[in-house]
Amino acid sequence: CTAEVDVSMYELYCDALVDLLKEPTRPSQKAPDLNVKLAQHTESGLVEVQNGTVCRASTLQELTDILELGVSNRSTHATKMNAASSRSHLVMSFVIRSTNRRSGVVTSGKLTLVDLAGSERVDKSGAEGQRLKEAQSI
Repeated sequence: CTAEVDVSMYELYCDALVDLLKEPTRPSQKAPDLNVKLAQHTESGLVEVQNGTVCRASTLQELTDILELGVSNRSTHATKMNAASSRSHLVMSFVIRSTNRRSGVVTSGKLTLVDLAGSERVDKSGAEGQRLKEAQSI
């Protein structure tokens, strides 16, 4: 049996969907808008993000590298309550395909994991300015 995994990672930050796996763009270059497409409107029959980055992994090391890249691009900031508070909701999708070497039959499935940002009481977290805007969006 051989397997490969297609990975996508997004955060919902201050009411905007952000692609955590996209290549950095030049300051003058605007990134394309991300649009969530429902399953009934996609060729694959799965929920997809139009203009989103999908990275393929065939080994555990490739998968680990992809996940580390996405996590490193997350919006986190210190508050009085948490030294590395996530300021966004995280959505990770894994489309796993397994091919039987003898029969050639391909089996696939999709796993989506969501990490909701924890809400912190503004008076206890000391949120001000941008941190206050983030807290209000959570």
